[in-house]
Amino acid sequence: METVPEPDPEPEPEWIEAVATAYCSCEICCEEWALNRPDGIVYTASGAEAVQGVTIAADWSIYPPGTVLFVEDLGEMVVQDRGGAIQGQKIDVYFESHDDALQFGRQNVRFYIVND
Repeated sequence: METVPEPDPEPEPEWIEAVATAYCSCEICCEEWALNRPDGIVYTASGAEAVQGVTIAADWSIYPPGTVLFVEDLGEMVVQDRGGAIQGQKIDVYFESHDDALQFGRQNVRFYIVND
């Protein structure tokens, strides 16, 4: 009887430690960009519509737009935005409300790259 070799197990992802902050579309978070909301839609720097639970901002020189990151305790998020203070191993998580962004605050998180 011929034995079929077991498939190789999936390699463990390479976890990256980072500082995560949160933002929303208000003037406190977005300054003058908050005033530029055609039809009330919040567009990101990539041109995608910002969606809570999906949109994050990151340093595009490290994580270009469209990069999917799995953020521990948050799930898969997509790099769609950027910000002047988001440089290096930092991410900024988009929320629909300022109160939710404040509640998230600033935290240390772990994530890995799903695709880039």
